[in-house]
Amino acid sequence: MDDHIDASNPFAASVSPVGNHFEDRQSSALPGYVKAWAIVALVFSSLRVIMTALSAFGALVVKPDNPLYPTVAFEVASNAGFAIFGLIGNILLLMKKPISLIFCKLMVVMVVLNIGVGIWQGLILVSQIVDPAQQMGGYGGLAFTALIRAVLIGFYIAAIVKAHAYFAERD
Repeated sequence: MDDHIDASNPFAASVSPVGNHFEDRQSSALPGYVKAWAIVALVFSSLRVIMTALSAFGALVVKPDNPLYPTVAFEVASNAGFAIFGLIGNILLLMKKPISLIFCKLMVVMVVLNIGVGIWQGLILVSQIVDPAQQMGGYGGLAFTALIRAVLIGFYIAAIVKAHAYFAERD
């Protein structure tokens, strides 16, 4: 008898020489880069829940004559989308569900919109600074922040591309 089969158990299943294809597909590990960025994005998405609550509160207190008033709805929507799609997508990605890619891509769209809203708000705020040196510092800080966020989302997009290849190879 085969070494893998317990001879004392008459109900033991025989071992297929091919193996269990379904089990093999489910147990293949998610690439480390993808897993790491899914966890990072999950942390950022969780923090974005707090930012969504703060931006929603801010939307309630910003007066219509405030220069930032037109940006508030976009900020709340992009924060909420980032949080919702990010939490759903990255949890599903860590569970190795191919549908996760849809939510992860929607999160990327929301992050890009959120970066755009941040630049829009930053330009409004920096334009109100009177001192030219402080204004240049404001523009520099705004550009640096946008660049860091763009680089981070670029790394995440690379992880999504790798996840797509992982799911294509697995199926």
